Amino acid sequence: MLRWIVFDHDTEKAVLGRLQADRVEIQEGDALSAALKSHEDCVVILPSNQPRRALLVHIRPMPATEREVPVEISVNQAPAFVPTGFLGLSDAPAFFDNEEEKPGKRHWWQWRKAG
Repeated sequence: MLRWIVFDHDTEKAVLGRLQADRVEIQEGDALSAALKSHEDCVVILPSNQPRRALLVHIRPMPATEREVPVEISVNQAPAFVPTGFLGLSDAPAFFDNEEEKPGKRHWWQWRKAG
């Protein structure tokens, strides 16, 4: 069964008059936000910049199995600092997942010992 949800009275009158819809609901908010929050397939008809034209959007929610799982970041892990900037005079934080990813190569300014 087709369900029409509109967000103003002018659209409600147009849907009832032109499309002979059986059931029309009026809701608060806007069409795109309501469709994005819905857990069902939705088709949204949005106004266009061009007269007598409309934009048709089909929104299909992703199944829970296809959603990306957020990566957990350890709060206790202290950031390492990598020399950056002109001649490596400033440091920037760098986060590494494994010990193997940490830079082991010494830069030219680290070859000489302060003496």
